[in-house]
Amino acid sequence: RCLAREPEERFADAGELGAAMLAWLAEDARRDEALDLVNQARALRPDLDRLRASAEALESAADSTLHVLPVEAPISAKETGWHLLSMAEEKRVALARQRAEVEERLWSALTISPGLPEARSALAEIQRELLVEAEESRDRAAAHEREAWLRELDDGTHASFLEGTGTISLQTEPPGALVKLYRWEERGRVLHPVFVEDLGRTPIERVPLGRGSWLVELTASGTATVRLPVSLRREEHWENAPMSGMRRAVPLPSQADLGPDEIFVPAGWAVLGGRDGAHALPRRRAWVEGFVISRFPVTIGEWQTYLRDLVKHGMVDDVRDRGVHLQGIAQQRQQLDLIEGELPEEVARSPVQKLSLSDVLDYLAWRREHDGKDWRLPTEVEWEKAARGTDGRRLPWGRHLDPALAYIEGSAQQPTDFPVGTWPGDVSPYGVRDLVGGVSDITSTPFRGSPAALDASPAGHVDSQVALAVKGGRATLRGAWVLPEARHPLPPRSRTMFVGLRLCRTWPEGVAGGGRGGRW
Repeated sequence: RCLAREPEERFADAGELGAAMLAWLAEDARRDEALDLVNQARALRPDLDRLRASAEALESAADSTLHVLPVEAPISAKETGWHLLSMAEEKRVALARQRAEVEERLWSALTISPGLPEARSALAEIQRELLVEAEESRDRAAAHEREAWLRELDDGTHASFLEGTGTISLQTEPPGALVKLYRWEERGRVLHPVFVEDLGRTPIERVPLGRGSWLVELTASGTATVRLPVSLRREEHWENAPMSGMRRAVPLPSQADLGPDEIFVPAGWAVLGGRDGAHALPRRRAWVEGFVISRFPVTIGEWQTYLRDLVKHGMVDDVRDRGVHLQGIAQQRQQLDLIEGELPEEVARSPVQKLSLSDVLDYLAWRREHDGKDWRLPTEVEWEKAARGTDGRRLPWGRHLDPALAYIEGSAQQPTDFPVGTWPGDVSPYGVRDLVGGVSDITSTPFRGSPAALDASPAGHVDSQVALAVKGGRATLRGAWVLPEARHPLPPRSRTMFVGLRLCRTWPEGVAGGGRGGRW
C-alpha cells in the first residue's frame, strides 16, 4: 500500500501505517501460537496409536484366556482373563482421555487463529478415524455426527472418502449370469431387498457401487438363483478373494443340485462374533468356504420317515430309542404314534428336538445314504454366516428384536409346537429361516477353544466327548441369548428341549467337512 501508484490507495499517515503493522504482527503472533498448539497435538498422536494397540492386544489375550474355559469354571480360573479385560478397559479410557486432549488443543488453535489450515486438517483426520470406528461398531448416531464434522472441516482431501463409492468385480461359473442389484430397505422393522438395477452379465469388472450393504442376485439358464450379500466399506473394491489368493468365480449350482429347501451360501468373507450375545466370540472378519444348508430345521415328519425306515430294516430297538425322545414335544398333547399313525400337519411340520448327539449322527448317516448327499452338521462359522450374511448385522432381518418377528420368549403364552416358518421376520439374507427362534441348532464346533481356531471350518468327525456349540435362539430365551453371535454349550450325552438339528453339506461336493460319524 505504501508503494501504490494512486495516493488515495496509500496510508493517510504514519499512524495509520503503524496500526496496520501492529495488527499484522499480532495476527502473525496468534498464528504462531496456534501452530504451537497444533504441533503439541501432533506430538500426542503416537500415544493414541500405542494405547489403541495395547487395548486390542489385551482384549485379544482376555478372549483367548476366557473362551477356553467351561462356562461353569470358578472365579479363580477366570480371574486372569477378567484382569486382562480390566487392563484393556483402562487403556480404552486413557485413549479416550488422550484423544480428547488432542482435540481440545486443535479446537483451541482454531479459536486463536480461525480457519488455520493445519488445525482444520488435523481435526479432519481425527473425525475420519472416529467415523470409521463408529461405522465398524454400527453406532449410527455417532457416525452421523462425525461425518457432519468431517464435511465441515474438510478442505477437499477427504472428498472421495466422504462420497464413499467403491467398485465391484464378479465372476461366475458358468459365466454369463445376470447380475441384479438390490438395496436393503427397512419395513416393519424387517430389512427387505428392493430392486435397484441390473449390473449386466458376468464377468463384471470394477462397476461403481456405493458403500453399505447390498444383495446381489445371480441368475442363469438352468442354474439355481444364488443370493450373494455384498458389504462395501468406503472406497473399497469388492471381489471374491481370500486374504492371500486369486479371485474366485462364484459357482452356480444347477437346479438339480439343490432341493426345494436347500440354500447355497457362496464362499466369501463374513463379519462374525460380537460383544452383545451370550458367550459370543470376539467380533472378527473371517473367510468361510461355500456350503449348502437346509432352509428349516429337521421336522418331526422327517424324523417319522427315518423311524419308519428303521422299522423296514428290522432295527426295532433303535426305533424304540429314537422314538421315545419325542415325548413332551407338544405340551398337553397325547403321545403320537410316529410309526403307524398319521401326524397332524402342524405336528409334522414342527421341528424335532430333545435329541442326543448319537441320535443326530445316526440320522445324518441315514440321510447321507437315503439322499445320496454328504450331509453333516454345520460348523459354527457356517451357521453364523448363514444367519447374518456378510455385513455383521445384529439379527438376520436387521437391528430390532421383537417377539412378533421370531419365536422367542414372549411370542406365545407358553412354549409349544409351531410349524417351521411360522414367524415372518426370522429370515436371513440367504433365505434361511428360524435361526433366532423356535429351536437352537447343534453345530460340529467344540464350545471351548481358541477364538482364532474357529476362523477355519474344522474337518473330520464330531467329537462326542466334548461340549459342542449350539447356535440360535429358542422359544424359551430372549435378549442376548437369542442373538446369532450367541453360543451355548451342549454337554455330551445330553438331551435338551428346544435344541434341534439343521442339515449342512460342503459345496462343491467332495471337500472335507465337519460332522462325520454315526450309523443307522
